[in-house]
Amino acid sequence: MFLALLILLSPLRSSADQWDDISNAGVITIGLDPTYPPFQYYDTDGNLTGFEVELAQRLGQILGVDVEFIPSAWDPIIPNLQTGLFDIIMSAMTITVTRELEVDFTNPYFHSSYGAAVKAGNPLNISKLSDINNGSIMLGFPSFLTTWVQTNIPLAQTTIIDTTDNGINNIENGNIDVYISFWSSIARKLVESNNLNVEVVLTELGDLTDFGIATRTGEIILRERLNTAIGFAYNDGSFLSLIQKWFGVSDYPHIDDYLPNQIGVTTTTIYTTIASNTTISNTYDTTSTHITFIEETKFITVSTTVEQTEFTTIETTTLLTDSKSEVSFNPILLSALSFVTIFSIIRRSRNRSSEDL
Repeated sequence: MFLALLILLSPLRSSADQWDDISNAGVITIGLDPTYPPFQYYDTDGNLTGFEVELAQRLGQILGVDVEFIPSAWDPIIPNLQTGLFDIIMSAMTITVTRELEVDFTNPYFHSSYGAAVKAGNPLNISKLSDINNGSIMLGFPSFLTTWVQTNIPLAQTTIIDTTDNGINNIENGNIDVYISFWSSIARKLVESNNLNVEVVLTELGDLTDFGIATRTGEIILRERLNTAIGFAYNDGSFLSLIQKWFGVSDYPHIDDYLPNQIGVTTTTIYTTIASNTTISNTYDTTSTHITFIEETKFITVSTTVEQTEFTTIETTTLLTDSKSEVSFNPILLSALSFVTIFSIIRRSRNRSSEDL
């Protein structure tokens, strides 16, 4: 009991979040490695471009802030984030357990996997992996896929092809029936060459990985703002427009799995638990061009448990705090609340005991 009271009497605080600085400055800085087309790269005129570059710009519009890109080599990109060189990383970074020890990730915004390309019209009617594994299809793939192909498509006749360009050319020439590589690489090549003779039919082969936006550990509000913007981009169609522009596909794998509670709605309220004692509520209308954060309310819940011989009672008191200030409570106030809470519990406990008699 005394331990519980000591915990309750301790001031509860939350640290400042990077989002406040970004919002006040009106700009978010994004670290990226500009050597990974078609996601981020320099075009022939020296301009930074790519699918993720344009998606980041759209997310900035949704959040109501400007976007500034800061190039970084890949190896030091996480240390550069941690030391404050930029606010976030958005650079085709896959979400892994190892990286989650160093940074926090948003919800995924892109799904990466192998894909299969065939002649336009899909004359062999390939719709699943087993359709390839019938022993009559000649398969082309890069050498790094050798083990995966041998394991998953052991009956297919295989030919190793070194580049995506050569894979597409071999399909057009009838030398192979299926070419497998990263679906995004194949699709982008088809868009760049305006090739209407080849199409991508499978986009979920091999190891499935997700890209996420990385923030510094503990930047809870910033991460949830970004999650909200990602959901908004899915809802308003801007994400699929960029997929169509950069990869030439109108359907995107697992799009309904990213934010299943948000897809297909015009107005939504998101309640996201961001800590054991904090909840943020963001309400926005997806018919507008950007988010207006109508409500941001933090709740601190103080719980006291009193154990009796016959039963356990849990009393909860919820305190409403100013959402813009640090969460801080006067110990005397908490002491008073705790006393009232415990007194009411014991009183009910005695009433209950007399009733049981």
